Amino acid sequence: MTLHRRLIFAVIALILFLLTANMIITLYNARLNIYQQLKVHSQDTATSLGFSLSQAALDKDNVQMSLMVDAIFDRGYYRRITFKGLEGEEVINRVLPLSSTDVPNWFIRWLPLPEPAGSAQVSSGWYQLGEIEVVSHPGFAYQDMWRSFKEQLWLFLVTAVLCY
Repeated sequence: MTLHRRLIFAVIALILFLLTANMIITLYNARLNIYQQLKVHSQDTATSLGFSLSQAALDKDNVQMSLMVDAIFDRGYYRRITFKGLEGEEVINRVLPLSSTDVPNWFIRWLPLPEPAGSAQVSSGWYQLGEIEVVSHPGFAYQDMWRSFKEQLWLFLVTAVLCY
């Protein structure tokens, strides 16, 4: 093999390595950033909802509490919202399955996002009435990471073709 061919293969291998490393680092950083955003989103919602539920929980008005939880949950940004009473029993539990029609299942398995949960005490004055737990739905996060992956892959392929 001539020196010229060796140099061409070395440059192509270097470019492919750099593009692959760039794709992996970009996806890892996006995953970390999105997880942190979802965690803050969950905690903010739990804190706000915990404060809002305090009067209805004090009155033991399950219908009013359900309406408040449903108003938040039905927006679709949450995977799970659970209100537990003092004894740990589930008073309200809303769960949305993890599904994203735009993102392949292999991608979700390849880049799993931990469930970003936030929790807050529901209380009235000094009286603790229960606990609310909110888990953000990662569907939009997976869509964003999938879009980023496809863009990086196209960049990778175009660069590989141009270098060849």
